[in-house]
Amino acid sequence: LKVWLPTLIKNGNDRSNGKYLDAKKTVDKRFKDWIGIRRETKNAILTDTKGVIVYSLDNMNIKKKVDEIFPQLKGAIFKESQKGLYLSDLFVKIDNSNDYEIISSVPIFGISNEFIGILVFENDLSQIYKFVEDKTGLGSRVETLIAKKEILTDKIVFLNPYKNVEYFNKKWAMPMQNALSEKNGSGISIDYKGNEVIASWRYIPEFKWGLVSKIDTKEALKPVNDIRNVSIIIFVIVLSVVGIVTYVTAESISKPIYDLHEGTEIIGNGNLDYKVGTDEKDEIGQLSRAFDQMVGNIKEITASKDELNKEIKERVKAEENLKEIMKELERSNRDLEQFAYIASH
Repeated sequence: LKVWLPTLIKNGNDRSNGKYLDAKKTVDKRFKDWIGIRRETKNAILTDTKGVIVYSLDNMNIKKKVDEIFPQLKGAIFKESQKGLYLSDLFVKIDNSNDYEIISSVPIFGISNEFIGILVFENDLSQIYKFVEDKTGLGSRVETLIAKKEILTDKIVFLNPYKNVEYFNKKWAMPMQNALSEKNGSGISIDYKGNEVIASWRYIPEFKWGLVSKIDTKEALKPVNDIRNVSIIIFVIVLSVVGIVTYVTAESISKPIYDLHEGTEIIGNGNLDYKVGTDEKDEIGQLSRAFDQMVGNIKEITASKDELNKEIKERVKAEENLKEIMKELERSNRDLEQFAYIASH
């Protein structure tokens, strides 16, 4: 540019001039190569020392002043670029495309280090948005925002998507307010929608932007809540299974014991024919069968005792009958003896 910009300026009034075309061809190649690498750059412009455009890669607006092409910046391009690198604020293009762009520009100095013009790049924000909104490793529910603060209106202007929000010095959009107050940090806060979020915020001093990545607290805690809910379900299922197993186990143990106890009361009331034995192979089943066997033995002993008592009763009765007979015989003998005595006398 030290070599070719003076040629472009000198021959700018006749752009069909061979010197102008040679200079333009060289400069075109350099800028096309640059834009091929820096895809956010959409156009390159060169001006003379008065701000008049002598070269534009898109061949538009030649011979106009750069401040006429970008009236939104109010003369800042030419004025500020003479001091060094200038980065404009975000603004809407005037071609009714509703696209947003940023101007970057630098002064150009000649061979003798004299000021000879400025270089202006038009930078499209779509590539910046694409980079900012890249959610690789963050999850689909994370939202990343960039914003600036309007000095005069004291508003937060969100740049993706573009919107004006009168939230500065209010309780909403606190992460972005912190970022635009040149504070870096993270934590639980309230976003511009009034939702509770987990956010990280950072100030970008080069553009005086705030950068916020956030996710709704409900969304962030959803995996934890899902784990909690699954844990509760598993706990309920396990508790139910344990309850069922406990109930079945208790029934398998307590019911035979209850039946055995009930059977002992029936047997204790004299019904020796009642059976409490079961076919179970456990200890209670063995105990019930042993109990039936014991009752059977008691029944046999009781039957033997009854037979013995019956026999004793019969013998006692026979003895009593025999005694009665003996008494009758004794009375008969006495009567005979009396009769014989009387007969002899």
